[in-house]
Amino acid sequence: MVHSLFKKKYVILTGLCVLFLLTRIILLLSSEKLIFQGEERFVGPITQGIIVGYAFPVSDFQVSSHSGGSVANGFLSVPLFVLLGSTVLALRLSCILFYMLGLIFLYLFTSTYFNVRVALLSSLLYIFAPPLLMVSSFLFCGCHAESVVLSMMLYFLFFTLLFSSSSKKTFLSILLGIVSGLSVWYIYDVCIPIIGYLFIWFLHDKRFFLRKHFGAYCLSFLTGMIPWLLFNLQHNFEGMSVVNFTLHQFTREEVLQQIYHYVDATRTLFFKDLYNIFVFDAYSLFAGTLFNVVYYVCFLGALIFNSVAIMHAGCHREKNQTAADNHHESILKKTAITIVPFLFIFFYILSGYRFVHLGDSINTYRYSMILFPFIFITLALFLDSLITSTRIIVRTTGVMLCGIVLVVSVLGNGRFIHSLDFNNNYLSQVGCNYQAVGRAAFRRYGLNLNNVALLLNRLNDHNYIHEAYVGYGRASALRPAGWLSNEQCLTISRSISQLTFKNGYLVGLGEALACRILDGHISLGDLIKECETLQLGDDESMNVYRGILVVLLTRIEEFVSIKDLVAFLPQRYHPLAYFYYGYKTGFNNLYFKTNSDAIFNNVNNVNIQFRSYYYNGVGSGIAYFYSGNIRKTEKHISIYPRTVQQWLWQGVGVYFEGQLSDDKPGDYKLSSQMQHHENDLKDGIAIAHTLLSLPVKTDTL
Repeated sequence: MVHSLFKKKYVILTGLCVLFLLTRIILLLSSEKLIFQGEERFVGPITQGIIVGYAFPVSDFQVSSHSGGSVANGFLSVPLFVLLGSTVLALRLSCILFYMLGLIFLYLFTSTYFNVRVALLSSLLYIFAPPLLMVSSFLFCGCHAESVVLSMMLYFLFFTLLFSSSSKKTFLSILLGIVSGLSVWYIYDVCIPIIGYLFIWFLHDKRFFLRKHFGAYCLSFLTGMIPWLLFNLQHNFEGMSVVNFTLHQFTREEVLQQIYHYVDATRTLFFKDLYNIFVFDAYSLFAGTLFNVVYYVCFLGALIFNSVAIMHAGCHREKNQTAADNHHESILKKTAITIVPFLFIFFYILSGYRFVHLGDSINTYRYSMILFPFIFITLALFLDSLITSTRIIVRTTGVMLCGIVLVVSVLGNGRFIHSLDFNNNYLSQVGCNYQAVGRAAFRRYGLNLNNVALLLNRLNDHNYIHEAYVGYGRASALRPAGWLSNEQCLTISRSISQLTFKNGYLVGLGEALACRILDGHISLGDLIKECETLQLGDDESMNVYRGILVVLLTRIEEFVSIKDLVAFLPQRYHPLAYFYYGYKTGFNNLYFKTNSDAIFNNVNNVNIQFRSYYYNGVGSGIAYFYSGNIRKTEKHISIYPRTVQQWLWQGVGVYFEGQLSDDKPGDYKLSSQMQHHENDLKDGIAIAHTLLSLPVKTDTL
């Protein structure tokens, strides 16, 4: 009975897909809020622009010059945006379905070219993935993470081509070439599995490059690269900006220095970075570092075991031709999986890219996403070898290891669960950050404000247009050719007639200026001096500093401490700085499930006369985390001492005013749940207007 069930691989696949959807939907409903990552927050406006029409030509909306994935995801999200509206739920479900496609290709590939046991094991590891992949399976960035799905799609198509009949090879070569070209346009990471399958193609047929179907593959690959070519022709080959290769004659000292650099990079990769790519330490409720080590040791052991097995099999020769062909195929299949981690390590060491801490683990280790399907298959092959052993001790060890890896994966995602009532306001919020439209407007029209205004006004919402002007201001101050001078940016801002939109532009300018600090082009002190020399009015100055603080306080303690930041800031902006500091602290305390003592520990960094603003920020961060759910916000605020609850509720008022106001202060009705906090909330409305120069969207952070 069990044997017959395993033969029904599509029944198993259906069950795995249902399990995948159940786990993702449960996590989605109970996770409260997932932090937007990288390019993801700009996919929504692209999708909406495709539906409405303002996004064409879409190449102007491509978020990253070296990745067309944001545009591709914009098209992929259209059906659910039409069905569910421009909501976070539509974006999240689009992402979940895309990653389910990755599960399908993973299962089909492993079940067809290995066996059903390997397919089942690798699929379970995919479903109960380490946090890096688990988080990414909700975030539709159109960047590194989706390479997981694309690599499995490519490998399935390649092996279908490799072992197909001659009559199908030309068609499959064309299909593989088009998908490969589109995948490279989507994200360059897939070049690693492409190099991997080309190497396997060579091992299978030493003269493959002379075959007709390989010519068809090359032509179709170039066809798939057409979107990449069009973008780069229109934008001065910005997509090549990540490639930096020069040839010159090295001195002996330079050669030795380069060798030392590679040795150091290898040591750091194996003994520091690789075991951290699973990021259990950021999402496990306990023993996260231990879970990282356990998963890493299991994978490394499996990789070494499989590599030795391949080399041993390569030394063995079969006398019978049929047996020899089967033996050769088996070696090729295992080599195809094993080679990708080694290629990743090779290119990582030789390249200038490193795992640089970017404020959160998901962004820090994003380059390693391409490894995960191959990690799962490597582990599955190793566990399959143990489980099918004739020795009972080895079989028992295999079953225990399988259980350990799956238990680690499940427990290691514990911080996802925030509430079990499945009432998540976050999913009904707008799934768009309209800064993307402002950035596209600058790319399309430059400094032509009339045409820019025509595009941005198509958003038909005052707050959305304001947000788009933030993106326009940031883009105009961070042009690829170099920053505009501050004076030029001020001239542009003063040409914007609508005050609200002008303020948005100035916030974007401030964000761009802060990025100069993060990029190491200027110190904080020099930037503040530069801002103080400008002839800024009070409102202009407030909005520029708002932009600076929004960016710097997302990376607080990494680039600058709050004490150093406040020391350089003009005193009139200290309340604003402490508010954003409290906002970040309040949100992170909930998101990362840290002890609430952190709230009170951080207050020691705040000047005593401004502590009310800090707690206002904490309250706003709490409300933001719960997406305005008053019942959950009230429950959480109730754990704090009564001496600070008033300030926290004022912060909730700031959040609601920033989220809901248009031009009219307090132009919304208090719900019955909010009535008994009415005075504090109204005080928050007043604070919002004096502190933040509304309108403001608190999800900027």
